[in-house]
Amino acid sequence: MEDSPVKDIMTSAVISVEPEEPLQKVASLLTEHRIHGVPVLEGGKIVGIITETDFFTKDSSSIYLPSYIDFMRKMRVVSEMSGSRREMVDRLMQAKAKDIMSSPCQTVPESLPVKDLIKKFKETGLSVFPVVGDSGAMTGIVAIADILKSFDASL
Repeated sequence: MEDSPVKDIMTSAVISVEPEEPLQKVASLLTEHRIHGVPVLEGGKIVGIITETDFFTKDSSSIYLPSYIDFMRKMRVVSEMSGSRREMVDRLMQAKAKDIMSSPCQTVPESLPVKDLIKKFKETGLSVFPVVGDSGAMTGIVAIADILKSFDASL
């Protein structure tokens, strides 16, 4: 399995967003589809990626923004807030994918052997990579979980 190319284990049906996609929608996509990241495409080209870790606040790893955004939206507590706190939450509620995406986005070629992909995951500390073909167009996405599934299937 380690000599197989990434294209053999990647997910071809990729959920992606555009830079202007509301952050609330991105959070919903991650939660609803139970995915680890979404590529951000502009004109069909990869311009960034948003992963689950991009949603954790920098000040505290215990605040997961999708849950916070969803809570604020459902409870409608923003209108009861005062001054600067309300402005901060309003900005968060209006945020777009481009505001938190990691850019430039690291990709892997679909021909990359899985053993080299494992090394790349270790070296970068990332958990997901968009996969590109020879033309540079995105053909799929691969996560650490895909490697684990492929080893499980080979046993």
